[in-house]
Amino acid sequence: MENTSKAKRTGGFPGKKLMAAMMSLLLCAALVPAGALADASEAWADEPTANQPAAGDAGSASSGDQSGSDGSSSDSPSADQPTTPAGSGTTEKPNFPHLPGVGNFNPNDIPGLSDFINGLRPGGGTDTTPGSGSSPSQSVEDQIAAVLANEVYALYYRNGTTDTYTVVLQRGSQADPALGAPVETQTGFVCNEMVPTAHCVCRAWKSSLDSKVTALVVKDVIAPHITSYWFANMTACTSMDLAKLDMAQVTDMSGMFSGCASMAELDLSTFNLAKTPKMDNLFPSRSTVLTTIKVPAKGSFANVLPAPNPWYLQGATGKWVNQFGDVFATTAIPANTAATYTAQRGYSIDNGYIEQAKYEYTYTGSAIKPQYAIHVAGHTLKAGTDYTLSYRKNKAIGMATLVATGKGNYSGQLTCTFRINPQNVKSVALKSGKKSLTVKWKKRSGQSKLLTGYEVRVSTDKAASKVKVYRVVKKAASSSVTIKNLKAKKTYYITMRTYKKIGSRYYFSTWSKPRAVKTK
Repeated sequence: MENTSKAKRTGGFPGKKLMAAMMSLLLCAALVPAGALADASEAWADEPTANQPAAGDAGSASSGDQSGSDGSSSDSPSADQPTTPAGSGTTEKPNFPHLPGVGNFNPNDIPGLSDFINGLRPGGGTDTTPGSGSSPSQSVEDQIAAVLANEVYALYYRNGTTDTYTVVLQRGSQADPALGAPVETQTGFVCNEMVPTAHCVCRAWKSSLDSKVTALVVKDVIAPHITSYWFANMTACTSMDLAKLDMAQVTDMSGMFSGCASMAELDLSTFNLAKTPKMDNLFPSRSTVLTTIKVPAKGSFANVLPAPNPWYLQGATGKWVNQFGDVFATTAIPANTAATYTAQRGYSIDNGYIEQAKYEYTYTGSAIKPQYAIHVAGHTLKAGTDYTLSYRKNKAIGMATLVATGKGNYSGQLTCTFRINPQNVKSVALKSGKKSLTVKWKKRSGQSKLLTGYEVRVSTDKAASKVKVYRVVKKAASSSVTIKNLKAKKTYYITMRTYKKIGSRYYFSTWSKPRAVKTK
């Protein structure tokens, strides 16, 4: 009779989908910490009441040996019927609500399922919310739906032919064809606002492949309450996409990245940490490679970010630099301020050098800013990020200075000089004479005020390797000069330039192009 009765109750089971849901619930029951369900203050299904002897107790009746006068079984009522214990004043056990479409399915038919569902009720298994009298709490169907909605799958995909893996956290178990077939699939239930903490686990997935995971992606929105030590075993992971991880309800994220010793960059900018969760040991205590981290607008990271240690991070000063170049000790990271922090390096640009495209420039009347590159310890620094620039005397004729001041990861100051020379004359005209020649030039506007004088070079060859006469004109107002005592009917090549004397130093323009003239 017993077997026939159970067959009848299960005959209306709607299909594989609901069976899978029930098996998922059994898996969740297996993940519940030991003793958590045993703490329930009362049970609905198979436990005896105060006036009912437990099965196997002395004096108890065998459920299959008693029959009524009409020949029907006198078994105790099934779990989907109300049971009234013997004795006055005993409260009737509540009916177990049917799941949608389940029909005659009895949760007692699957060992442990009734206790698990009972344990989901707030307060440890009562049918009412504590302190609310007899007002019914959330229905079991809704609680089961909440549990199933928070089921998380971790799919482990191999990266090509290597022995490394990418983990995708998602709601369902459907594999992504673009990533191939997962090598392993882990599943479980994580804590969120719909599931009491006693009946969920902080991390539902765990695999022997965790230490070989190099990338992790949260594919679907997951909203847990606890994320402590979620990625603690992913020691080789270098990339995490956490944009869809909803942290708004998280109260404890202790050690969440404590094992991520290979993570150089981490983006937490999408997190909402308004509940100020626990963050003990959030990162590796010795930050070996973590150099950049984006923190969100909600959350406090003072005393949470690890102090960059020079023993593990070359050149580290123990401080962090934000995107504006402001430097902070780990104890002084501003709360509730979105920022990108970079580990400050103790490099001084004093030990580097400035590579200039050229050393001499021609006066233009405007500030001159040379092309250059700054190199320190084999690295080419980035203007605005690693240093700032300033100039001294970079407009007037004379010696100018470029000043680079370290910023962000760099400290110290580096300088270099460059020359600003006068402009040459605008044009040159030649006139031949008897054993002589006259050189005339056209000055530029305002040029006389910028010059000290002129130099004229007379050569017998176009390359000016054989200079015959070298004449200096010491008056800036002059515009011509006559050169005598040359050979008759001889071709000469004339070039000229301007100069400016400042102190004991001379600044020269470039030479004009050679012009040929033949004496009479």
